[in-house]
Order: sequence, then C-alpha cells, then structure tokens
Amino acid sequence: MKETVLQITKSDKKNKKYKALIQNKMTKRSRVLHFGGLGYQQYKDSTKIGIYKGSDHGDKKRRMNYFTRHSKGNKTKRKAVEYEKVKSGGYYTPKLLSHIYLW
Repeated sequence: MKETVLQITKSDKKNKKYKALIQNKMTKRSRVLHFGGLGYQQYKDSTKIGIYKGSDHGDKKRRMNYFTRHSKGNKTKRKAVEYEKVKSGGYYTPKLLSHIYLW
C-alpha cells in the first residue's frame, strides 16, 4: 500500500460510523476518509475502538454475499481486499476500509 492508516476514530458525519486518518508514505500528506454506513450491520467490527460491536451479525454466508456483491465475485475477505487494493492503485478507499475493518 502507498498509504498508512494513522488513526481510526468515530465519524462526525451523521451517516458514517468511522473516520480514518490516512497518510501517504512518500509525500507524508494526510487525508481523512469516512467509512461504514450508520444503521447497517457488519460481520465484525475489528477496529481498535470497537464502538459498533453491537452491530456485528457474525453470519458467514451474509459476509460471503457482501464480498461477492461488492468485489466482482470474490467470495473471501482475502481475495476481495486484494482485488480492491489493485483496483485503487494502492490507495485506501472507504470500501477498502470497510472490507478490512468491518467485514
């Protein structure tokens, strides 16, 4: 990856769960990405702060369906994350952060 996740905190946007502070490894420039739809469940909240663990559903079939739907038929987390990394050119996107930290 061309970027590093420095910090994840609760989002101040009314419809998002988290915001991530991202830093470019080469330029050291930072940016903020909001991710995770508020009001929706996720497979497992694996952020360190875990504010939304109460919304975890833990359903493996639902998780597979999520990845299949959102990442061109890739059924596993590993394959879906790799696909999204290549697709984004090595930069973090809200979808990629959701794949990594919520699904």
